[in-house]
Amino acid sequence: SLKRVTATDKLHFEPERFLERLLEAKAIRLGTRVQCPVCTRNNWYELNALEYDLRCRFCLSDYPAPAKSPADMVWTYRAHGPFARSVAQGAFTVLLTLKFLTSFHRPGVTPIFSYTAEKDNDVLEADLTCLYKPTTWRESRTYVVHAECKSFNRFKPRDFERMRRLADAFPGCALIFAVLNHDVHKADLRRMRSLAIAERKKRLRGKPNSPVIVLAGTELFSMHGAPACWRDKGGLFDKMSEGHQNYSELPALADATQQLYLQLPPWHEWADTEWKKGRKQKTSSQTATEKSLAEDEAIRR
Repeated sequence: SLKRVTATDKLHFEPERFLERLLEAKAIRLGTRVQCPVCTRNNWYELNALEYDLRCRFCLSDYPAPAKSPADMVWTYRAHGPFARSVAQGAFTVLLTLKFLTSFHRPGVTPIFSYTAEKDNDVLEADLTCLYKPTTWRESRTYVVHAECKSFNRFKPRDFERMRRLADAFPGCALIFAVLNHDVHKADLRRMRSLAIAERKKRLRGKPNSPVIVLAGTELFSMHGAPACWRDKGGLFDKMSEGHQNYSELPALADATQQLYLQLPPWHEWADTEWKKGRKQKTSSQTATEKSLAEDEAIRR
């Protein structure tokens, strides 16, 4: 409801005013829902399409409007034009992703929308690619950012393969997976986690790596950037919202969203654990080699 939206996003005007602004912008239209007496499907008619004789858009039957029982006509609002989900498809997610990126202290962002390119006979494509430069004294690097965006759909295996190819073609770029759902599907999270760990291992070896960023409804629908968008969400989100990290730096944003959505530990903890694990394996290997050499020497004697 509009009350929930205005309360959640802490808008500075009443729900009635919010509705007026949506109507003024022609983002929504008023109409009525009427049930067809033949196929029993519900049709929706705008005010200018409402007549005494109606046609069902499903079974194409003509039937009279329920003028004698207006209670059977349910007045509703519906998204209109480019704001309709059937028209916009994934465009909302792309624009909201761009809006989220530009919420950090006015960074320099140059976007390209939904394109294909070719490199060494390999076709590369992304829903959004942009040059991103934070406006902070600590970070002077300009990032190439690639985003794969979904509305309320699942990511497909080819989407992850496409992002892997982009990471290979643009060493050191940032990869964003953006979806409007607040709860990302577990299978999608597993694939994102696998890709994020692979890129972390590159960073651990000192190689160019692509930080993986996950953006869901919590971030995309918020009127604020990180960390304010995580406030009052409970659990780790609240803890993350109290931090003083500069999330305009994309590696920091990737580290935070990987903790929130992929259940990965913070980068420094993960790197320390992996370093100790590698050192232990190296020591065990050396010990085994020394033992084998000692046994060979004993046999020769």
